[in-house]
Amino acid sequence: MFEFKEEKLSGFEVVKSIAKDGFHINDVKYESPSKGSVSAYLFIPDKLGPLPAVIYMHPSQGDRKTFFCEAQMLATKGYITLLIEAQYLSGNGKLKLRGKNEFTKTIEEMADIQKYIQTVMDIKRGITLLTELVKVDKSKIAFIGQGIGAAWGGILSGIDTRIKTFILISGYGQVSEMQMTSEHPVAMLIRGFLPPERFEYFISSLKKLDAIHYVKNASPA
Repeated sequence: MFEFKEEKLSGFEVVKSIAKDGFHINDVKYESPSKGSVSAYLFIPDKLGPLPAVIYMHPSQGDRKTFFCEAQMLATKGYITLLIEAQYLSGNGKLKLRGKNEFTKTIEEMADIQKYIQTVMDIKRGITLLTELVKVDKSKIAFIGQGIGAAWGGILSGIDTRIKTFILISGYGQVSEMQMTSEHPVAMLIRGFLPPERFEYFISSLKKLDAIHYVKNASPA
């Protein structure tokens, strides 16, 4: 489900680089294994390597800027950090309400299981690009995710042995259960506007991706 051919994909493209005291902030993008390009921030200390690295994944109502301050702090301590943005949640996960058709399209996109899978693949690609950096200590790579970012991290913990430490903050062990019961505005909109058959398909597909099925295989991370 999450497999793809790495050798056919391009690496980091630096859009802009800003020099700070002791580190550089790189505005980067890279090719998604599925489609489109992934936007991210890559913080690289000026120190000689090998250096530990941290991947950050934002919650549903966040973006790559969510952990910007934390990344700056870690950069001063000698950590390389990669802040990835989920393509389908770009724009802080805000719903587009300019018209009925666009609203319906947005709800459909948020219930597109392939986009959920794609985000896991996008993170895996980010891990690969990090490990290819000469400065990165491949034995010291961590993942930090919050909310839906932690749910994706839970999946990664069971399928990717390159991550040695996981910090999963307020994550959904069963995101399918959250979609069925939560009073979160996004979950309520999906339940309220998707036709019953479409919602049932969404939930049955999502159950296969519940982090609880994967995180039990995280050891020795």
